[in-house]
Amino acid sequence: MVTRDELRSIMDAIWESLAGDGLPELPADGDGAGDGGTGASSGPDGRPRLVGRVEITGQWEGAVTIDCDAELAARIAAVMFGMEDGGAEPDEIRDALGELANMAGGNIKSLLPAPSQLSLPTVSDPSEEAADADAAHSVSFDVDGMRIMLSLVQLADA
Repeated sequence: MVTRDELRSIMDAIWESLAGDGLPELPADGDGAGDGGTGASSGPDGRPRLVGRVEITGQWEGAVTIDCDAELAARIAAVMFGMEDGGAEPDEIRDALGELANMAGGNIKSLLPAPSQLSLPTVSDPSEEAADADAAHSVSFDVDGMRIMLSLVQLADA
């Protein structure tokens, strides 16, 4: 099984490839801002949030999710697409968060028992996330006061 330390390392490596530096980790129970038409809903702190997700099937059944502030997702899109902050359209924001989930999922898949397959990424409102799953591990990071959380979720019936 993938450890919390491995999740931390994966997210750090992905973030470093995007932003050139590491991420400060929040406490294990840490919770961290506009929607701009992305379809984000509010988190417990009132900030709009989005969740990128890829499913893993095979010997292990579950999903990899990246939950972050919609404002941070917009910043990620700007970096990925070489734009200025605020220049990304809602579809680009969703594509960027989906790609981030795909990158994390690919790294995590390589640590799981074979055979396994990775789905195409989806991006949704946090309230749309499946209730039939248990988080195996999560790690949260702070980016300029906004939270991004990588979670490995095992399906309950797997």
